[in-house]
Amino acid sequence: MNSNNHKGIAGAVIIFAVAILFIAASFYYMKDNLIKRNYSSSSEEYLDNNKDPDQMSELIRLVNANSNLSRFIMKVKEKNPSFNLNKFNPGTVTKITPLSSEKVDVKNTSPAWVFSADGKKAVNWEAGFESPDSSLFIFNRKDDGFSEVVLECGIPCKYWGALWVDNNRFVFLMDRENSNGEEGFDFLISLYDLKNGSVQSYTQNFPERPSVPIWPEWEKRLSNIKKGVEGQQ
Repeated sequence: MNSNNHKGIAGAVIIFAVAILFIAASFYYMKDNLIKRNYSSSSEEYLDNNKDPDQMSELIRLVNANSNLSRFIMKVKEKNPSFNLNKFNPGTVTKITPLSSEKVDVKNTSPAWVFSADGKKAVNWEAGFESPDSSLFIFNRKDDGFSEVVLECGIPCKYWGALWVDNNRFVFLMDRENSNGEEGFDFLISLYDLKNGSVQSYTQNFPERPSVPIWPEWEKRLSNIKKGVEGQQ
């Protein structure tokens, strides 16, 4: 076999390898975009109706920007077909006003607390049999080691849980009986901004109490709390 044949074979091999790499890269690109699309498609139509970012609500932009929150919203949608981010009405931005506070020693290993990624701040929600039935706590909001009760509610409310958006912001989800005295339930998504000291709530009304999806982070938290209680007995 002469040198020209060797060159021809080598050239063919190189072209074949380049073609394989191109196909693999194209497949990865399409798969990556499909995953991103799935993360952000938390309702069936809001992306198509709001292609211009300026027309999106702050809530939708927040969901699109956080893959963990997007995945949770998708699970909410699966459990509640009428759930639609476009139908959430924004409330007035209010100041975070603690109802009570106390100095506490909270460790990263404390099972009830869900910490921010940097481990400096934490949030905790609990339900009891006394009044109030449910309370929302924030730890170290002002970097002072205090635990603050920032929200309380009785039997009409059901606290779902919290998801951190970044080191200074988390989303808290809950439902409650319609505050207007009408039938149905309000589902609230509240964004707590600890840096600005503000909270913004978004509300959608449901004819029936919405169903809470199974979320691994919350399931693990409840399991750890149960183990801690059993260990004290």
